[in-house]
Amino acid sequence: MNSASSKRGGALISSASIADQYEKAIVALLRKMTEETVSELRAMFDDPGYAMDAIDGNPASRARIIINYLKRKYGKYFNKLAQTATERMIRQTIKHSTVTLNISLKEIAKEIELDPAFLNTGRFKEIVTASTQEAAQLIKTLPEQYLSQVQGQVMRSITTGTGLQTLVPFLREKYGQNVRKARSVAHDQTRKAYSNISNARMMAAGVEEFEWVHSRGGKVPRPQHVAWGGKIFRFDKPPVDDTFGPVLPGIAINCRCFARPILNFGYKDAS
Repeated sequence: MNSASSKRGGALISSASIADQYEKAIVALLRKMTEETVSELRAMFDDPGYAMDAIDGNPASRARIIINYLKRKYGKYFNKLAQTATERMIRQTIKHSTVTLNISLKEIAKEIELDPAFLNTGRFKEIVTASTQEAAQLIKTLPEQYLSQVQGQVMRSITTGTGLQTLVPFLREKYGQNVRKARSVAHDQTRKAYSNISNARMMAAGVEEFEWVHSRGGKVPRPQHVAWGGKIFRFDKPPVDDTFGPVLPGIAINCRCFARPILNFGYKDAS
């Protein structure tokens, strides 16, 4: 699409500090769960009665009881955290979107303004609800995934007789993996929420087009996203990602691309 005359607003980039706060809350609970898991299993293997239990197979039963207890306990904790931390992230993202959009749109034309009433529309509430549920669900799955992996390793440690020798390094490794996953989820979902919220508000303000800006920040950039950098698209006709289908910047998993709103004063469609 070639613009006859257009003005670009400032880049719309999600807040790294909001994502960092979101990540910090998740990692703190992950650390607590891991520490208690290590403590409970260490106590089981160090118990003087463990050697006798090994004769009739009771360690496996004891391990299942411990893991099931931890699943129930931290399942509740993560369910609560997922809702409260995600809702806080969404509230902060809405505020950040308001500030950055106002600045960006003023660079295009002073008469363009965000409509505060849009925040009370059914469409906006749908976006907020969907963004909250998607992010929260990813957090809720963390304890079940972690503790199921731990349970499998505990059983292997019992059957092989290696006990804590192989279990402790495994727990350290899985904790590191969970921290990296939490970091990825927090930043990815913050970017996605910001993009969904900002895009909807721009369209409501009458902005129909945007420039795709590739961040060049990923280790393995998507060739399609690189090729889209600098090109202009319509919000209602976004480019099609081979994996995710029609996408806007920041929507595909771990996409760090962002948009610059564009106001065209007449254009011709080159497609």
